Amino acid sequence: MSEPLNILWLITDQQTAGAMGCAGNEWLSTPGMDSIAARGIRFDRAYCTYPLCSPARGSLLTGQYPHQIDCNANSPVKGGRFFWHRDFPRESLLTNHLSQHGYRCVWSGKDMPPEDGSCGVELLSPWGDVQVGDKLSEFLRGPQDGPFLAVGALVNPHNICEWARQCTTMEGDVGDPPALAELPPLPSNHDFTEYEPEIIRAIQNHATYAFDPRGVSEEEWRQYIWAYYRMVEMADTQVKRILDALDEAGLADNTLVIFTADHGDGCAAHRWNQKMVLWEEVIRIPMLMAGPGIEPGRVDASHLVSNGLDTFPTVCEAAGVPVPEHVEGQSLFPLCTAGAENVDWRKELVVETALNAERDGGSPLRNSGRAVLRGNMKYSAYSWGRYKEQLVDLEADPGEMTNLAVDPANKGTMAEMRQLLENWRERTDDFFRVPGHEMMSPEGGWAELAEIRAGSGQN
Repeated sequence: MSEPLNILWLITDQQTAGAMGCAGNEWLSTPGMDSIAARGIRFDRAYCTYPLCSPARGSLLTGQYPHQIDCNANSPVKGGRFFWHRDFPRESLLTNHLSQHGYRCVWSGKDMPPEDGSCGVELLSPWGDVQVGDKLSEFLRGPQDGPFLAVGALVNPHNICEWARQCTTMEGDVGDPPALAELPPLPSNHDFTEYEPEIIRAIQNHATYAFDPRGVSEEEWRQYIWAYYRMVEMADTQVKRILDALDEAGLADNTLVIFTADHGDGCAAHRWNQKMVLWEEVIRIPMLMAGPGIEPGRVDASHLVSNGLDTFPTVCEAAGVPVPEHVEGQSLFPLCTAGAENVDWRKELVVETALNAERDGGSPLRNSGRAVLRGNMKYSAYSWGRYKEQLVDLEADPGEMTNLAVDPANKGTMAEMRQLLENWRERTDDFFRVPGHEMMSPEGGWAELAEIRAGSGQN
Protein backbone atom coordinates (compact mmCIF):
# COMPACT_ATOMS: atom_id res chain seq x y z
CA MET A 1 0.00 0.00 0.00
CA SER A 2 1.39 3.44 -0.95
CA GLU A 3 -0.38 5.27 1.90
CA PRO A 4 -1.61 3.81 5.21
CA LEU A 5 -5.31 3.05 5.05
CA ASN A 6 -7.88 3.62 7.73
CA ILE A 7 -9.39 0.35 8.90
CA LEU A 8 -13.04 -0.13 9.86
CA TRP A 9 -13.53 -3.57 11.39
CA LEU A 10 -17.05 -4.79 12.15
CA ILE A 11 -17.63 -8.02 14.07
CA THR A 12 -20.95 -9.73 14.73
CA ASP A 13 -21.42 -12.51 17.26
CA GLN A 14 -22.53 -16.04 16.36
CA GLN A 15 -23.35 -15.38 12.70
CA THR A 16 -23.10 -18.35 10.36
CA ALA A 17 -21.68 -17.80 6.87
CA GLY A 18 -24.99 -18.35 5.09
CA ALA A 19 -26.90 -15.73 7.06
CA MET A 20 -26.47 -12.90 4.53
CA GLY A 21 -28.34 -11.88 1.41
CA CYS A 22 -25.10 -11.77 -0.56
CA ALA A 23 -24.57 -15.46 0.32
CA GLY A 24 -27.80 -16.31 -1.50
CA ASN A 25 -30.12 -16.38 1.50
CA GLU A 26 -33.59 -15.15 0.53
CA TRP A 27 -35.05 -15.37 4.04
CA LEU A 28 -33.41 -12.24 5.39
CA SER A 29 -32.38 -8.77 4.22
CA THR A 30 -28.84 -7.52 4.90
CA PRO A 31 -28.24 -4.42 2.73
CA GLY A 32 -25.32 -3.28 4.87
CA MET A 33 -23.38 -6.52 4.63
CA ASP A 34 -24.36 -6.96 0.99
CA SER A 35 -22.95 -3.53 0.13
CA ILE A 36 -19.53 -4.54 1.45
CA ALA A 37 -19.61 -7.67 -0.71
CA ALA A 38 -20.69 -5.63 -3.76
CA ARG A 39 -17.84 -3.16 -3.26
CA GLY A 40 -15.29 -5.85 -2.48
CA ILE A 41 -14.84 -9.56 -1.89
CA ARG A 42 -16.68 -12.33 -0.09
CA PHE A 43 -14.61 -15.28 1.09
CA ASP A 44 -16.90 -18.30 0.87
CA ARG A 45 -14.56 -20.71 2.66
CA ALA A 46 -13.73 -18.59 5.70
CA TYR A 47 -13.53 -20.25 9.12
CA CYS A 48 -13.09 -19.21 12.72
CA THR A 49 -10.26 -20.68 14.79
CA TYR A 50 -12.59 -21.77 17.58
CA PRO A 51 -16.43 -21.70 17.77
CA LEU A 52 -16.71 -19.82 21.07
CA CYS A 53 -16.60 -16.09 21.79
CA SER A 54 -13.45 -15.34 23.81
CA PRO A 55 -11.16 -17.92 22.17
CA ALA A 56 -12.23 -16.77 18.69
CA ARG A 57 -11.74 -13.11 19.59
CA GLY A 58 -8.39 -13.89 21.14
CA SER A 59 -7.30 -15.15 17.73
CA LEU A 60 -8.73 -12.08 15.97
CA LEU A 61 -6.63 -9.78 18.15
CA THR A 62 -3.39 -11.80 18.17
CA GLY A 63 -3.32 -13.75 14.90
CA GLN A 64 -2.71 -16.99 16.80
CA TYR A 65 -4.66 -20.11 17.69
CA PRO A 66 -6.45 -20.00 21.06
CA HIS A 67 -4.34 -22.77 22.56
CA GLN A 68 -1.22 -20.73 21.76
CA ILE A 69 -2.45 -17.88 23.96
CA ASP A 70 -4.01 -20.11 26.64
CA CYS A 71 -7.52 -18.92 25.86
CA ASN A 72 -9.61 -22.08 25.62
CA ALA A 73 -12.90 -20.99 27.19
CA ASN A 74 -14.94 -17.88 27.96
CA SER A 75 -14.90 -17.65 31.72
CA PRO A 76 -11.89 -17.00 33.98
CA VAL A 77 -11.55 -20.54 35.29
CA LYS A 78 -8.83 -23.14 35.04
CA GLY A 79 -7.94 -23.56 31.39
CA GLY A 80 -9.69 -20.42 30.17
CA ARG A 81 -9.95 -16.70 30.92
CA PHE A 82 -11.74 -13.70 29.52
CA PHE A 83 -9.52 -12.61 26.67
CA TRP A 84 -8.89 -8.98 27.56
CA HIS A 85 -8.13 -9.85 31.19
CA ARG A 86 -5.52 -12.50 30.55
CA ASP A 87 -1.92 -12.10 31.56
CA PHE A 88 -0.34 -12.11 28.10
CA PRO A 89 2.25 -9.91 26.37
CA ARG A 90 0.49 -6.71 25.31
CA GLU A 91 2.83 -6.42 22.34
CA SER A 92 1.09 -9.44 20.81
CA LEU A 93 -2.13 -7.44 20.34
CA LEU A 94 -3.07 -5.97 16.97
CA THR A 95 -4.31 -2.78 18.65
CA ASN A 96 -1.04 -2.29 20.51
CA HIS A 97 0.97 -3.03 17.38
CA LEU A 98 -0.88 -0.43 15.30
CA SER A 99 -0.82 2.19 18.06
CA GLN A 100 2.96 1.84 18.16
CA HIS A 101 2.98 2.78 14.47
CA GLY A 102 0.94 5.96 14.74
CA TYR A 103 -2.61 4.60 14.49
CA ARG A 104 -5.44 5.74 16.70
CA CYS A 105 -7.27 2.58 17.74
CA VAL A 106 -10.84 2.83 19.07
CA TRP A 107 -13.28 0.14 20.20
CA SER A 108 -17.04 0.16 20.58
CA GLY A 109 -19.16 -2.73 21.81
CA LYS A 110 -18.77 -6.24 23.14
CA ASP A 111 -15.73 -7.49 25.07
CA MET A 112 -14.59 -4.03 26.06
CA PRO A 113 -10.83 -3.58 26.42
CA PRO A 114 -9.44 -2.01 29.60
CA GLU A 115 -10.32 1.67 29.82
CA ASP A 116 -6.79 2.63 30.88
CA GLY A 117 -5.48 2.26 27.31
CA SER A 118 -3.05 -0.49 28.35
CA CYS A 119 -3.99 -2.54 25.27
CA GLY A 120 -3.34 0.30 22.83
CA VAL A 121 -7.02 1.05 22.25
CA GLU A 122 -9.56 3.64 23.44
CA LEU A 123 -12.98 2.46 24.56
CA LEU A 124 -15.69 4.53 22.86
CA SER A 125 -18.64 2.66 24.33
CA PRO A 126 -19.50 -0.61 26.11
CA TRP A 127 -21.96 -3.30 25.00
CA GLY A 128 -25.12 -2.28 23.18
CA ASP A 129 -25.55 -2.52 19.41
CA VAL A 130 -27.47 0.74 18.93
CA GLN A 131 -24.82 2.47 21.00
CA VAL A 132 -22.14 0.93 18.77
CA GLY A 133 -23.91 2.39 15.75
CA ASP A 134 -24.19 5.77 17.46
CA LYS A 135 -20.64 6.04 18.73
CA LEU A 136 -18.85 4.68 15.67
CA SER A 137 -20.89 6.88 13.35
CA GLU A 138 -20.06 9.87 15.55
CA PHE A 139 -16.38 8.95 15.52
CA LEU A 140 -16.26 8.58 11.74
CA ARG A 141 -17.97 11.91 11.19
CA GLY A 142 -15.60 13.63 13.61
CA PRO A 143 -12.17 15.14 12.92
CA GLN A 144 -9.37 12.72 11.99
CA ASP A 145 -5.75 13.70 12.50
CA GLY A 146 -4.20 10.46 11.30
CA PRO A 147 -4.96 6.87 10.30
CA PHE A 148 -7.28 4.87 12.54
CA LEU A 149 -8.46 1.39 13.38
CA ALA A 150 -12.12 1.56 14.44
CA VAL A 151 -13.69 -1.66 15.76
CA GLY A 152 -17.44 -2.17 16.13
CA ALA A 153 -18.21 -5.34 18.10
CA LEU A 154 -21.94 -6.11 17.79
CA VAL A 155 -23.76 -8.58 20.04
CA ASN A 156 -26.44 -9.82 17.63
CA PRO A 157 -27.33 -12.42 16.52
CA HIS A 158 -25.94 -13.91 19.76
CA ASN A 159 -29.22 -12.95 21.46
CA ILE A 160 -30.67 -16.09 19.86
CA CYS A 161 -29.18 -17.91 22.86
CA GLU A 162 -31.42 -15.92 25.20
CA TRP A 163 -34.39 -16.24 22.85
CA ALA A 164 -34.04 -20.05 22.85
CA ARG A 165 -33.98 -20.04 26.66
CA GLN A 166 -36.99 -17.70 26.76
CA CYS A 167 -34.91 -15.04 28.47
CA THR A 168 -34.78 -11.29 27.86
CA THR A 169 -32.94 -10.42 24.65
CA MET A 170 -30.63 -7.55 25.51
CA GLU A 171 -30.70 -5.91 22.09
CA GLY A 172 -34.48 -5.80 21.77
CA ASP A 173 -37.37 -8.14 20.99
CA VAL A 174 -37.94 -9.58 17.53
CA GLY A 175 -41.68 -9.94 18.07
CA ASP A 176 -43.89 -12.96 17.60
CA PRO A 177 -43.09 -15.47 14.85
CA PRO A 178 -45.46 -15.50 11.85
CA ALA A 179 -47.67 -18.35 10.73
CA LEU A 180 -46.05 -21.66 9.81
CA ALA A 181 -46.33 -21.05 6.06
CA GLU A 182 -44.26 -17.86 6.40
CA LEU A 183 -41.41 -19.39 8.40
CA PRO A 184 -38.07 -20.32 6.79
CA PRO A 185 -37.77 -24.01 5.90
CA LEU A 186 -35.67 -26.44 7.86
CA PRO A 187 -32.21 -27.02 6.41
CA SER A 188 -31.78 -30.19 4.37
CA ASN A 189 -29.35 -31.49 7.01
CA HIS A 190 -31.68 -30.87 9.95
CA ASP A 191 -31.84 -34.47 11.10
CA PHE A 192 -29.41 -36.53 13.15
CA THR A 193 -26.73 -38.40 11.22
CA GLU A 194 -25.68 -42.00 11.40
CA TYR A 195 -22.27 -42.58 12.97
CA GLU A 196 -22.04 -39.03 14.31
CA PRO A 197 -19.64 -38.49 17.23
CA GLU A 198 -21.21 -39.62 20.49
CA ILE A 199 -19.75 -36.67 22.36
CA ILE A 200 -22.03 -34.20 20.53
CA ARG A 201 -25.33 -35.52 21.92
CA ALA A 202 -23.76 -36.34 25.29
CA ILE A 203 -22.82 -32.69 25.74
CA GLN A 204 -26.10 -31.47 24.28
CA ASN A 205 -28.13 -33.59 26.69
CA HIS A 206 -25.92 -32.57 29.61
CA ALA A 207 -26.10 -28.84 28.91
CA THR A 208 -29.86 -28.42 28.93
CA TYR A 209 -29.41 -25.07 30.69
CA ALA A 210 -28.19 -23.75 27.31
CA PHE A 211 -29.80 -25.89 24.66
CA ASP A 212 -32.24 -28.77 24.79
CA PRO A 213 -33.44 -30.15 21.45
CA ARG A 214 -35.54 -32.90 22.99
CA GLY A 215 -39.21 -32.51 22.19
CA VAL A 216 -38.68 -29.49 19.94
CA SER A 217 -41.16 -29.58 17.07
CA GLU A 218 -40.48 -28.79 13.43
CA GLU A 219 -42.42 -25.55 13.80
CA GLU A 220 -40.35 -24.51 16.82
CA TRP A 221 -37.12 -25.14 14.95
CA ARG A 222 -38.38 -23.00 12.09
CA GLN A 223 -39.35 -20.27 14.53
CA TYR A 224 -35.80 -20.43 15.87
CA ILE A 225 -34.39 -19.84 12.40
CA TRP A 226 -36.85 -16.99 11.81
CA ALA A 227 -35.86 -15.28 15.06
CA TYR A 228 -32.18 -15.79 14.30
CA TYR A 229 -32.52 -14.08 10.92
CA ARG A 230 -34.33 -11.14 12.52
CA MET A 231 -31.39 -10.70 14.87
CA VAL A 232 -28.95 -10.75 11.96
CA GLU A 233 -31.05 -8.01 10.38
CA MET A 234 -30.90 -6.00 13.61
CA ALA A 235 -27.11 -6.20 13.50
CA ASP A 236 -27.12 -5.26 9.82
CA THR A 237 -29.09 -2.10 10.62
CA GLN A 238 -26.12 -0.88 12.66
CA VAL A 239 -23.65 -2.05 10.00
CA LYS A 240 -25.45 0.07 7.41
CA ARG A 241 -25.57 3.10 9.71
CA ILE A 242 -21.83 2.89 10.25
CA LEU A 243 -21.10 2.44 6.54
CA ASP A 244 -23.33 5.41 5.72
CA ALA A 245 -21.35 7.52 8.18
CA LEU A 246 -18.11 6.39 6.54
CA ASP A 247 -19.42 7.48 3.13
CA GLU A 248 -20.79 10.78 4.41
CA ALA A 249 -17.44 11.58 6.02
CA GLY A 250 -15.69 11.06 2.68
CA LEU A 251 -13.50 8.31 4.12
CA ALA A 252 -14.57 5.32 2.01
CA ASP A 253 -11.88 5.79 -0.65
CA ASN A 254 -9.01 5.40 1.82
CA THR A 255 -10.54 2.93 4.29
CA LEU A 256 -10.32 -0.85 4.37
CA VAL A 257 -13.63 -2.28 5.59
CA ILE A 258 -13.54 -5.75 7.13
CA PHE A 259 -16.71 -7.55 8.19
CA THR A 260 -16.73 -10.90 9.97
CA ALA A 261 -18.13 -12.84 12.95
CA ASP A 262 -16.40 -14.54 15.84
CA HIS A 263 -18.08 -17.88 15.03
CA GLY A 264 -21.30 -19.31 13.62
CA ASP A 265 -24.45 -20.98 14.93
CA GLY A 266 -25.95 -24.41 14.29
CA CYS A 267 -29.10 -22.73 12.96
CA ALA A 268 -31.06 -26.03 13.20
CA ALA A 269 -28.58 -28.06 11.13
CA HIS A 270 -28.13 -31.48 12.77
CA ARG A 271 -30.70 -30.32 15.35
CA TRP A 272 -28.09 -28.00 16.83
CA ASN A 273 -28.53 -24.46 18.06
CA GLN A 274 -25.49 -22.81 19.60
CA LYS A 275 -21.80 -23.25 18.84
CA MET A 276 -18.80 -25.29 20.10
CA VAL A 277 -19.15 -28.28 17.75
CA LEU A 278 -17.31 -28.59 14.42
CA TRP A 279 -20.24 -28.65 11.98
CA GLU A 280 -19.82 -26.28 9.02
CA GLU A 281 -22.67 -24.02 10.14
CA VAL A 282 -20.84 -23.44 13.41
CA ILE A 283 -17.28 -22.86 12.19
CA ARG A 284 -17.81 -21.23 8.77
CA ILE A 285 -18.27 -17.50 9.18
CA PRO A 286 -18.90 -14.43 6.99
CA MET A 287 -15.73 -12.71 5.81
CA LEU A 288 -16.09 -9.60 3.64
CA MET A 289 -13.54 -6.96 2.63
CA ALA A 290 -13.85 -3.77 0.62
CA GLY A 291 -11.50 -0.89 -0.03
CA PRO A 292 -8.57 0.26 -2.16
CA GLY A 293 -6.92 -2.52 -4.17
CA ILE A 294 -9.84 -4.93 -3.86
CA GLU A 295 -11.72 -6.00 -6.96
CA PRO A 296 -15.47 -5.28 -6.46
CA GLY A 297 -18.06 -8.05 -6.59
CA ARG A 298 -15.49 -10.80 -6.20
CA VAL A 299 -16.26 -14.17 -4.56
CA ASP A 300 -13.43 -16.46 -3.49
CA ALA A 301 -14.81 -19.98 -3.18
CA SER A 302 -11.58 -21.96 -3.19
CA HIS A 303 -9.04 -20.61 -0.68
CA LEU A 304 -9.19 -21.71 2.95
CA VAL A 305 -9.32 -18.48 4.95
CA SER A 306 -9.08 -18.07 8.72
CA ASN A 307 -10.44 -14.80 10.07
CA GLY A 308 -8.64 -15.35 13.36
CA LEU A 309 -5.26 -15.87 11.71
CA ASP A 310 -5.47 -13.77 8.54
CA THR A 311 -7.05 -10.51 9.72
CA PHE A 312 -3.94 -9.41 11.65
CA PRO A 313 -1.52 -9.62 8.68
CA THR A 314 -4.16 -8.15 6.34
CA VAL A 315 -4.50 -5.10 8.56
CA CYS A 316 -0.72 -4.83 8.79
CA GLU A 317 -0.46 -4.69 5.00
CA ALA A 318 -3.20 -2.06 4.83
CA ALA A 319 -1.33 -0.01 7.43
CA GLY A 320 2.09 -0.53 5.85
CA VAL A 321 3.57 -1.96 9.05
CA PRO A 322 5.56 -5.19 9.55
CA VAL A 323 3.83 -8.39 10.59
CA PRO A 324 5.08 -9.66 13.98
CA GLU A 325 6.76 -13.05 14.00
CA HIS A 326 4.15 -14.63 16.28
CA VAL A 327 1.33 -14.19 13.73
CA GLU A 328 0.22 -17.47 12.14
CA GLY A 329 -1.77 -16.19 9.16
CA GLN A 330 -1.34 -14.56 5.76
CA SER A 331 -2.54 -11.26 4.32
CA LEU A 332 -5.73 -11.63 2.30
CA PHE A 333 -4.85 -8.88 -0.18
CA PRO A 334 -3.21 -11.27 -2.71
CA LEU A 335 -6.58 -13.07 -3.00
CA CYS A 336 -8.52 -9.88 -3.73
CA THR A 337 -7.71 -9.39 -7.41
CA ALA A 338 -7.30 -11.41 -10.61
CA GLY A 339 -4.54 -13.99 -10.48
CA ALA A 340 -5.44 -15.20 -7.01
CA GLU A 341 -5.35 -18.78 -8.27
CA ASN A 342 -1.56 -18.47 -8.54
CA VAL A 343 -1.06 -17.23 -4.97
CA ASP A 344 0.99 -19.46 -2.67
CA TRP A 345 -1.70 -20.18 -0.10
CA ARG A 346 -2.22 -22.71 2.67
CA LYS A 347 -3.43 -26.14 1.59
CA GLU A 348 -5.02 -27.06 4.90
CA LEU A 349 -6.63 -25.29 7.82
CA VAL A 350 -7.33 -26.40 11.40
CA VAL A 351 -10.17 -25.38 13.74
CA GLU A 352 -10.06 -26.24 17.42
CA THR A 353 -12.73 -26.50 20.12
CA ALA A 354 -13.57 -27.76 23.60
CA LEU A 355 -17.20 -28.65 24.16
CA ASN A 356 -18.51 -27.21 27.40
CA ALA A 357 -15.08 -26.86 28.97
CA GLU A 358 -16.30 -24.30 31.50
CA ARG A 359 -18.95 -26.63 32.92
CA ASP A 360 -16.66 -29.66 33.02
CA GLY A 361 -13.97 -28.55 35.42
CA GLY A 362 -12.74 -25.80 33.12
CA SER A 363 -10.25 -28.08 31.42
CA PRO A 364 -9.81 -27.87 27.64
CA LEU A 365 -8.35 -31.39 27.77
CA ARG A 366 -11.82 -32.74 28.37
CA ASN A 367 -14.32 -32.78 25.50
CA SER A 368 -11.85 -31.25 23.07
CA GLY A 369 -12.01 -31.54 19.30
CA ARG A 370 -10.12 -30.54 16.18
CA ALA A 371 -11.04 -30.33 12.49
CA VAL A 372 -8.64 -30.16 9.58
CA LEU A 373 -9.76 -29.12 6.10
CA ARG A 374 -7.85 -29.89 2.93
CA GLY A 375 -9.47 -29.34 -0.46
CA ASN A 376 -12.99 -30.74 -0.30
CA MET A 377 -12.14 -33.14 2.53
CA LYS A 378 -12.84 -32.40 6.18
CA TYR A 379 -11.61 -34.57 9.03
CA SER A 380 -12.89 -33.98 12.57
CA ALA A 381 -11.75 -35.73 15.73
CA TYR A 382 -12.98 -35.48 19.32
CA SER A 383 -11.29 -36.56 22.53
CA TRP A 384 -13.63 -39.44 23.43
CA GLY A 385 -16.74 -41.42 22.53
CA ARG A 386 -17.94 -43.77 19.81
CA TYR A 387 -17.35 -42.54 16.27
CA LYS A 388 -15.10 -39.80 17.60
CA GLU A 389 -13.69 -39.36 14.08
CA GLN A 390 -15.57 -37.94 11.11
CA LEU A 391 -14.53 -37.75 7.48
CA VAL A 392 -16.69 -35.79 5.05
CA ASP A 393 -16.45 -34.89 1.38
CA LEU A 394 -17.84 -31.34 1.47
CA GLU A 395 -18.25 -31.19 -2.30
CA ALA A 396 -20.40 -34.31 -2.50
CA ASP A 397 -21.93 -33.92 0.96
CA PRO A 398 -22.00 -30.23 2.02
CA GLY A 399 -24.52 -31.03 4.76
CA GLU A 400 -22.11 -33.50 6.41
CA MET A 401 -24.66 -36.30 6.56
CA THR A 402 -22.36 -39.22 5.71
CA ASN A 403 -19.42 -40.12 7.93
CA LEU A 404 -16.88 -41.68 5.59
CA ALA A 405 -14.59 -42.53 8.50
CA VAL A 406 -16.45 -45.77 9.17
CA ASP A 407 -15.83 -47.08 5.63
CA PRO A 408 -12.63 -49.20 5.42
CA ALA A 409 -12.22 -48.00 1.83
CA ASN A 410 -11.19 -44.59 3.22
CA LYS A 411 -8.39 -45.97 5.39
CA GLY A 412 -5.70 -44.21 3.33
CA THR A 413 -7.45 -40.84 3.43
CA MET A 414 -8.00 -41.19 7.16
CA ALA A 415 -4.31 -41.85 7.72
CA GLU A 416 -3.39 -38.82 5.64
CA MET A 417 -5.77 -36.48 7.46
CA ARG A 418 -4.68 -37.75 10.86
CA GLN A 419 -1.08 -37.07 9.93
CA LEU A 420 -1.90 -33.55 8.76
CA LEU A 421 -3.52 -32.86 12.11
CA GLU A 422 -0.62 -34.44 13.99
CA ASN A 423 1.88 -32.32 12.04
CA TRP A 424 -0.08 -29.19 12.94
CA ARG A 425 -0.31 -30.29 16.57
CA GLU A 426 3.44 -30.69 16.80
CA ARG A 427 4.18 -27.41 15.02
CA THR A 428 1.83 -25.35 17.21
CA ASP A 429 2.53 -27.28 20.43
CA ASP A 430 -1.12 -28.26 20.85
CA PHE A 431 -2.25 -30.57 23.67
CA PHE A 432 -4.84 -32.50 21.61
CA ARG A 433 -4.30 -36.24 21.20
CA VAL A 434 -4.84 -37.14 17.56
CA PRO A 435 -6.43 -40.60 17.20
CA GLY A 436 -3.69 -43.11 16.58
CA HIS A 437 -1.16 -40.81 18.27
CA GLU A 438 -2.65 -40.65 21.79
CA MET A 439 -0.05 -42.85 23.47
CA MET A 440 2.97 -41.44 21.68
CA SER A 441 3.62 -38.70 24.26
CA PRO A 442 6.09 -39.87 26.95
CA GLU A 443 4.35 -37.57 29.49
CA GLY A 444 0.94 -39.03 28.69
CA GLY A 445 -0.03 -42.65 28.63
CA TRP A 446 -2.92 -44.78 29.73
CA ALA A 447 -3.27 -43.26 33.19
CA GLU A 448 -3.76 -39.73 31.89
CA LEU A 449 -6.19 -40.83 29.19
CA ALA A 450 -8.21 -42.79 31.77
CA GLU A 451 -8.38 -39.67 33.96
CA ILE A 452 -9.65 -37.55 31.07
CA ARG A 453 -12.31 -40.10 30.17
CA ALA A 454 -13.36 -40.46 33.81
CA GLY A 455 -13.75 -36.71 34.14
CA SER A 456 -15.97 -36.69 31.07
CA GLY A 457 -18.24 -39.38 32.51
CA GLN A 458 -16.91 -42.08 30.17
CA ASN A 459 -15.28 -45.43 30.80
